[in-house]
Amino acid sequence: DMLNLLELHKKEKNLLFIITEEPQEIADIVSNYLGIPVFGTQIGKHDHVFTGTVVGHIMKEEWKREKIIELSHAHGIDLSKSYAYGNSWIDYAMLKTVGHPCLVRPSRSLAKRGKKLDFRIIKSLS
Repeated sequence: DMLNLLELHKKEKNLLFIITEEPQEIADIVSNYLGIPVFGTQIGKHDHVFTGTVVGHIMKEEWKREKIIELSHAHGIDLSKSYAYGNSWIDYAMLKTVGHPCLVRPSRSLAKRGKKLDFRIIKSLS
C-alpha cells in the first residue's frame, strides 16, 4: 500500500527521499528497487567486512530531522509544504519538521500524541 502512496507522489512530481535507520547497504537495495534515494545508517567496514560498528550515528530521531533539513536546503524544498511518513517514535522529530506529517499504523501512544498535534493518522492503507 505504501508503494501506491509513493506512486501518487511520483505522479505529482514530488521529490522523494526515504530516511531509515536500516544499514545503508540495505537502503541501497531499496533505493535501486524503488528508484528513490534512500539514506540509512553507515556501518563500519574493514577490508570489505562489517566491523559491527556504526560510523557517525544511527539514522533515527534527531538525525532523521537533521537529514530532512539538509535535503531541503540542498534541493530548495519548502518543508512547510512537505510530507513525511513515519510509524514510530524514531520518526517523531522528523515528522514535526514538515507541514504534512503522517503517521502510518502508529502505536497507541504515538497516535495519541499525533492526534494532539493534528498529524494525519493512517490506520490502514487497504
